[in-house]
Amino acid sequence: DVEDGFVAGLLFDFGINIGKRAVTKKIQRVVGVEIDGFIGPVTLLAINNADRDTIVYHMLLEVLELYTQIVNKNRSQKVFLLG
Repeated sequence: DVEDGFVAGLLFDFGINIGKRAVTKKIQRVVGVEIDGFIGPVTLLAINNADRDTIVYHMLLEVLELYTQIVNKNRSQKVFLLG
């Protein structure tokens, strides 16, 4: 399990919005492990050993980049950027 409740909640929230596989790949990129789209012991260890602020900052950047790509492909989605 992800030990930090805030990080766990962030990953859950992003998972609801962008999908489990997508959020898994993004957190794997952030914590520097092999990106395979599956949460296993190596990924969990890396998440639990990483600095919370670093995870939050980089996950926000990852998701912002994804949303920007969506809007760039379809300008009508711009209205959803701010919630």
